[in-house]
Amino acid sequence: MPWNNSSGQSKHLQRPPGINLQQVNGLGNRLDMRHGWFGAAAAVALFSVPAAAADLAVKTPIAVSAYDWTGFYVGANVGYGVGRDPSTVGFPGFFGAPVPPPESVTQGPVGWLGGLQGGYNKQFGNLVVGIEGDWQWSGQRDSACVFVCDTEVAVTVEQKLRDFGTVRGRIGYAAGSALFYLTGGFAFGRVDTKA
Repeated sequence: MPWNNSSGQSKHLQRPPGINLQQVNGLGNRLDMRHGWFGAAAAVALFSVPAAAADLAVKTPIAVSAYDWTGFYVGANVGYGVGRDPSTVGFPGFFGAPVPPPESVTQGPVGWLGGLQGGYNKQFGNLVVGIEGDWQWSGQRDSACVFVCDTEVAVTVEQKLRDFGTVRGRIGYAAGSALFYLTGGFAFGRVDTKA
């Protein structure tokens, strides 16, 4: 390659003494290749950073929905009931007349039932306390023949559970949307008996 010196004369490049031109050219090629490899490595690193960041295991807290059992509730229910009612049936004697001995009978009143329930719960940490009441209408009934059960003379005892209800306290353990509890209280009901 020509160049001008300070005297204005054009000269060709000459190799300085003690430098091998092949070594210089090889160094240049190596430098070019090193710059090429460096650029390629930088491009790979630059474009792979988002992928590496996406693959990092980051421990974030799991969002747990807080479930609270505190509050009022109401509901309705319907079902079918089966009962068992052992009874003893007897007749009073009149003026010393002979009476048959009392007879034991077990009735199994069955029928549809339905009703309403409601209550209130209060949650303290995992502890839940509450009160609940319900009232049920019942169509459960049964009849049984006692003493003489032929077609001409029969004594039939019929029982019907008209309605019943409960009032109960509750104590339980809340595990998220599940509640494990014990309940207890008193129950009331009306049973009609006809003979």
